Amino acid sequence: MKISITGTPGCGKSTISKLLSKRTGLKHVNVNRIIKSKKLYSGYDKKRKAYIANLRKVKAYTRKLDDVILDSHLSHDLNPDIVFVLRCRPYELGQRMKKRRWRKAKVEENIEAEIIGSISWETRKHKKVFEIDTTSKTPLQIAKRLESIINGKSKKSDKVDWLK
Repeated sequence: MKISITGTPGCGKSTISKLLSKRTGLKHVNVNRIIKSKKLYSGYDKKRKAYIANLRKVKAYTRKLDDVILDSHLSHDLNPDIVFVLRCRPYELGQRMKKRRWRKAKVEENIEAEIIGSISWETRKHKKVFEIDTTSKTPLQIAKRLESIINGKSKKSDKVDWLK
């Protein structure tokens, strides 16, 4: 089984992925670290201070993985069996990023992406997609909810629309 935990940076992907990994026994895979360590990138964006993932290479590398939780804002593009899109109220997301001392331009870019739901929209091609609002829940509450969905005990997805 391949599980994708995706969403705008700052929504809790890594925290939730690690906790879910411990609860389920599935291996946690930080896709962004693999991109850097295995040089699965096509260049470096100086403005964003980020590597540009070569999705063809990343897909080839992750294709051989099984029983994993893929943790990345692009993990939904890696042929997962189930996709969890973590969402967060834009104001709270901004506070989280400021606390981590992210650059103002990066904060604004990610808040905008969250407001319009760009990652959520990208996941529409998958059959099993669940949106989860992380704004006011603890990581443990969220991990338990994802585990319940994975085990087929729940099919509940949050309805997230920050523009309403």
